[in-house]
Amino acid sequence: MLVDLPEDAFDRWTASLLPMLGRFTCVFVAEKGEELAGFLAGRVRALPAYFGGAQVGFISDVYVDPAHRRTGLGRQLVSTATEWFQSLGITRLELQVIVNNPAARKLYKDLGWSEELLQMVWQTERATDG
Repeated sequence: MLVDLPEDAFDRWTASLLPMLGRFTCVFVAEKGEELAGFLAGRVRALPAYFGGAQVGFISDVYVDPAHRRTGLGRQLVSTATEWFQSLGITRLELQVIVNNPAARKLYKDLGWSEELLQMVWQTERATDG
């Protein structure tokens, strides 16, 4: 990604999930033995009013440790999240995937997802302190 993350990015991410965990936010963890092998985070959000305002599920983060990729963990995490959203009555799920991540794009397509949007970015050089 082109975004520079602040040093406390993980703490901020965690803090953003905690208040709604279980009701509007989910985190699923995959472990192998006592080792963290992967995780998925998602949340319920509303489409803008001009798109009807319906609630949709949004998978914001999927990560599988490189040592555990191609073992079905990503598929299992996405399937578990899909079931969780469906249990809430959510019928539309969305996620973003980095365009240069063909393995993830293939996984989602294999699970029945389709590409709908392509996000474009434009960024200037950052000003240097000095």
